[in-house]
Amino acid sequence: MSSTQDDCNEELKNDPIILHHRLPRANQLHRYKICALVVHCRRHHSIALQNLPHLNGRYYWLPFVAIAQESTKWLEMGSIIGEIFCKEMKIPYNVSKSFFAIENSNKNNEQSIVFEKFSIRSLTRIQLPNAEFIEQIIFSANWIHKICCSDTNHIKWIPIETFKPDSNLFLNIRKRIWGPEILKFSSNDQFEPVSQNHYHSIEFKEQTGKLDVLKYFNSELDRNNSSSKTKIIFNQFLSEAMLEENQIVTIYNHYVQHCYPSTSMSLASFVNFSHKIKLDQSIDLNLYKLPNIFKAMNYKIKNFIGFNEFLLGLICLDPKAPHTQPRFTFLFRYYDSDSDGFISEQELEKLHSDLEHYRKRSLQSSPSSSPSTAAAAQEDYKTKIDYETFVTAINTQKIKGTEFLCRSNKSIIKLFEQSEAFDSITFDQKPFRPKILSNCVKCRRKNYSIALHSLRLDRKGRLKDSRLILDHRPRKHPLQRHSLEYVFNENSNANYILNLIRKLYGVERMDERRKKEITTEVINGLSFNVIKNVCDDVSEIFATESRILKISTPIYILGDIHGNINDLLIFEAQLWPMAPAVTSSNVLFLGDYVDRGEFSIEVVCYLFAMKILCPVKFHLLRGNHEIRSIQRSFTFEKECSEKYGRFGPNIFETFNQVFDLIPFAAIVDESIYCAHGGIPFSLTKIEDLVRLPVVLQDPEQEAPAVWEILWSDPMTNIEFQELSNFMKKTEHNGYLSNMKRSTAFYFAEKATQNFLKQNNLSHVIRAHEVIDEGFKFNHRGMVLTVFSCSKYCGGPNKAAAIMIEEYDRKGFIKIISLET
Repeated sequence: MSSTQDDCNEELKNDPIILHHRLPRANQLHRYKICALVVHCRRHHSIALQNLPHLNGRYYWLPFVAIAQESTKWLEMGSIIGEIFCKEMKIPYNVSKSFFAIENSNKNNEQSIVFEKFSIRSLTRIQLPNAEFIEQIIFSANWIHKICCSDTNHIKWIPIETFKPDSNLFLNIRKRIWGPEILKFSSNDQFEPVSQNHYHSIEFKEQTGKLDVLKYFNSELDRNNSSSKTKIIFNQFLSEAMLEENQIVTIYNHYVQHCYPSTSMSLASFVNFSHKIKLDQSIDLNLYKLPNIFKAMNYKIKNFIGFNEFLLGLICLDPKAPHTQPRFTFLFRYYDSDSDGFISEQELEKLHSDLEHYRKRSLQSSPSSSPSTAAAAQEDYKTKIDYETFVTAINTQKIKGTEFLCRSNKSIIKLFEQSEAFDSITFDQKPFRPKILSNCVKCRRKNYSIALHSLRLDRKGRLKDSRLILDHRPRKHPLQRHSLEYVFNENSNANYILNLIRKLYGVERMDERRKKEITTEVINGLSFNVIKNVCDDVSEIFATESRILKISTPIYILGDIHGNINDLLIFEAQLWPMAPAVTSSNVLFLGDYVDRGEFSIEVVCYLFAMKILCPVKFHLLRGNHEIRSIQRSFTFEKECSEKYGRFGPNIFETFNQVFDLIPFAAIVDESIYCAHGGIPFSLTKIEDLVRLPVVLQDPEQEAPAVWEILWSDPMTNIEFQELSNFMKKTEHNGYLSNMKRSTAFYFAEKATQNFLKQNNLSHVIRAHEVIDEGFKFNHRGMVLTVFSCSKYCGGPNKAAAIMIEEYDRKGFIKIISLET
């Protein structure tokens, strides 16, 4: 190697453009070339793999570094990756200096040569949505140094025999292989110079706005159909799936970022991805196995899936995907577990078992009325079924119920939109940025369009009527369709509830006769069916929300309501008078909507209706009174029974099934932590809290950290020290058992500081305690308590709310006291 090249390499090593054992940021991926090395030990017939630190070392890929695009040529990259590998193997530098002297080494210099046949093996370009490319360069070489096959912290040597598909060892190792490159380059005959056939380009076709996803269909399974017919079938399938361009880009964004530094998705990568976006929680893992779903997507049968396969496989899993030929193909591959092109008798039994599961769950079928299921098919086809026979059996109803098989119980797009596992790849103008990451107002790219409706308001700011002023097609615009069906439809269930409950405005000042007349009208209007419908609708929203919401300013934050409909409607008149038609600020409720107050049912129905009409503006957190056992000890269960008689228990449970889904914390502007009670003791990292289960019937047993968030209280340093001395506790990290509540914890200023510092936050806003003035500061202003129910239990306390807004790039927290 020349001195000039040595100087260049030394400069590159000291420059931060080389990333070793870590990855670039998501929006910087296109600025780095992936430089990987396939190293083959001839003596032991092994190859070197690197564990991936960003995945906690659980998965293996090729040894690699990320090198800045602008300043490094291919040969320099080979020198860099080779030298770094030598250092990882603890080969002295003066030995590794001559490693690039390659093939024709003489015997006298044998000990100083570490590689032979060092050459470029593969070049691949991966296009990002913004027309930038990631370049992947893979070198290959034979390792001939006497020090070999010695594992290090990051490098593990694996026998080549392990990667043979028919090997028993392969079944274990494939669970940890991150990408297809290892399998592709693990055979002895793969170490040869690059040719034109080794150049690959994975492109996002911007000129059409769509990806080439029509390659998904297995031509061998459809050899009797013309290619044009196949294309028509899949065009129709994609059209019926109603995927928009920006949604496809979102999925592509996730796919590329997750697979990095590889270019395709292996089984291990797919299983890890399913966990990240919580796909594994939205399918019944008692019935369906992720490896089989991966195989069903993998029509090329190459132990990895490209984006085309991935996208159409996800569409097939969507609960609303049309049950047509693409799904028939997906199901056939799923149940053809040995990939022999047939569903055998044993595989047919599995199909029948899964259909039987859904048949038993269905209220519309019974054993006597469903003879033409898989069982009947078993009688007709006792040996095995090929693909054409399988499709015919579905179309002729020989096999019924397949439309229920292999479905997610949540929208695939919603899983992606709610996922916080990924950042946006593009931060510039082209072409799309996922809205889930646009929390920061200053950084958010703003796209404006004309609203479809003009609004006419009455003198009180209420929506009187709306008029369609732009004739857009709502089929392609889900948010516009939402406006048409809910917000501007006065007959929608949610608007009906709001109009009904608003009749209770000023109920405290009504005489007894008028109060009884209005409350009876409201309860009669809030029938069981009305309540069930609003609960069903709002459940779908809560089920897809993160357990810790991310909300932007401006925002109003309210504490405990406790059935005080009078205060809630006054807050509405003062803070969000034109909602839901016009809402400029976000609104966050911190929980405790029920118990003690006279109108808990009405409060909950109001909040659920507003959440349905303004799902991205109105946000609800769970309080400690949104738990069945607490409600039974107080008044909510009794209120349900008194107002609804024999329907009371059903209404009580219907409400609580929704409460089980409500998120338990929120973060405002990435700075302010909001929750009902306080900070947790058992889990203190936000990233850990986000992973807690969505459905929690009994948080105390199922997720102790959530229970602590709902019940904990702050305590002054003096009070904390006195209690600590009394309890004879010395090591407590700022937490002590909460004697007032007989559960959860007190947290002192030390605990608050640690929690905020650990999560890069500035303040805690919570509720949970009645305060005479409606608000209170703790821990030198770092903790703020707000209570939004005046005259609580007949007391003299006031109600308050908090407003957080930004002015001149500075944030302000303001207290709003309410006259009731």
